Amino acid sequence: MTLIVEHWLVLTRFRKAVLWIVLMAVCAGLGWLVLVVPVKQKISDSGAQLHLMRTQWRQQQAYWVQLRQKVTALEALHLCINQPATAFSAQRFTRDAGGQLLAWGMQGDDGKAELSLSLPWEGVLHLFPALAGEPVRLSGFYLQAGENEHVNVKLELEIIDASDNAVGVMGACSGQQ
Repeated sequence: MTLIVEHWLVLTRFRKAVLWIVLMAVCAGLGWLVLVVPVKQKISDSGAQLHLMRTQWRQQQAYWVQLRQKVTALEALHLCINQPATAFSAQRFTRDAGGQLLAWGMQGDDGKAELSLSLPWEGVLHLFPALAGEPVRLSGFYLQAGENEHVNVKLELEIIDASDNAVGVMGACSGQQ
């Protein structure tokens, strides 16, 4: 150690200044390598990661747009399927209600009809909301206990002119309003 101090003391001022400058440059270079380069690398990696995340986000947005378009198309299809019928069908109504058709008949030319069906007791709850979607008016009904936990239902109906509903239903399903 004393040898280094002796060499230092023997140097001229110019050489001491040069050595100080070289020592400071080496320390600054080492500090740069240890402190700044890793931070710059992290910033660069963060930028690449941000770019990747933006790309993924754009892809997800495009995917969500496609899904939304498919959902909209399916909703439109579902709405067209669930449109009120333009003509009343006793067989279709009985099948949709989950029952069995017992009797169906028109009573005169004034649009009055009588429908008799048998269905489970639970089906009675769904019968009247289903009837609301049909082109008929309910003028009376009778319930009578049947066999095997079934109920016999007699509905007195007035058939509504199907042409009143045809324009609205056909226009909605074909994309027209």
